Amino acid sequence: MDANNNIPKSVEVMRKISSKEFSNYFYKNIYPKVVRYERWRPVIHILNTLLMVVGTIVFFASYFKIENLAVMQVLIILLIVFIILTIITPSMKKLQKRMKSEVLPLLLNFIGSNFVIRDYDVEKSTGNPYLDKFKDMFRFQNNEKSYFQTTEEREYNKTRLFSYFNICNIDDYITGTYNSLPMVLRDIDLKYKTGSGKNRRVEQVFKGLLVKYPMNKKFKGDIIVKRDALKLFGDGNNRVHLEDPVFEKYFDVYADDQVEARYILTTGFMNRLVSIASKNRNCTVSCSFIDGYMYLALDGKDWFDIPSGKSFSEIGNWQRVLVDFIDVFRIIDELKVEQNIGM
Repeated sequence: MDANNNIPKSVEVMRKISSKEFSNYFYKNIYPKVVRYERWRPVIHILNTLLMVVGTIVFFASYFKIENLAVMQVLIILLIVFIILTIITPSMKKLQKRMKSEVLPLLLNFIGSNFVIRDYDVEKSTGNPYLDKFKDMFRFQNNEKSYFQTTEEREYNKTRLFSYFNICNIDDYITGTYNSLPMVLRDIDLKYKTGSGKNRRVEQVFKGLLVKYPMNKKFKGDIIVKRDALKLFGDGNNRVHLEDPVFEKYFDVYADDQVEARYILTTGFMNRLVSIASKNRNCTVSCSFIDGYMYLALDGKDWFDIPSGKSFSEIGNWQRVLVDFIDVFRIIDELKVEQNIGM
């Protein structure tokens, strides 16, 4: 048997992006595209900073109710500048989103994957940048959700990994295959808002990556592996007590069927999940097995983004984006969810 067949695909991918071959590919296919966005990045960064400064000055001036005529005239001018900047300043997030939609497929194509970014934004451009800006500013007044958004939120609730949320933002939605099996990666931000005005409170529920991957082991009931899972189940009747004290230090397990849970949560599986949790202390790991799929949630990290303070045209920054994907691939390799037996 060829020894290379025993090498996890994530290791092969890591070797590939560290090679000279990636450098040649980057400067030929990706650099000409990202350099256009890099010309805009420092300008937008400065404008956004100026916008924040002007907005802060206007806010405090109105709070202290300054009545001096000369000062008021200056504030009015600043307010006009504030409004103009609000209209003409592009959003860094939108710039990054456009760049990723164009560049990320090329980046993933290098490692031989067929991952694509799904365009789920139903809002269409009017062709007028000022009108589009105003639409963005006042979109929060529209409470209607798209069919896509409603369907997504329904699935997030089905995973039983999240407490109640009423605000859902989807930064990235990526589909593809790994080890010949289809997978979906969602970079999502879930919050719970209560009250309004001065009583408004927003609690962070989840901000990170949700991975959906098919299981080849058959099971009928739901299995939840998560810290503080009792909050989601409401009682301890379905608690599964396992014989691994290290695993139970990191996770609570709840299942509809105790026997089925022990069939899925083998010793090898538990060891791999503990290894993942211990290596990613800044990222909370949880998973569930629902309707033939594994849902893996990695909370506490921004995924697949290059910060606005870093160059979009630097090759090392894009290598780090690929490493984010490899981290996900490595988890799947360690869990061996694509195998029928021996998990």
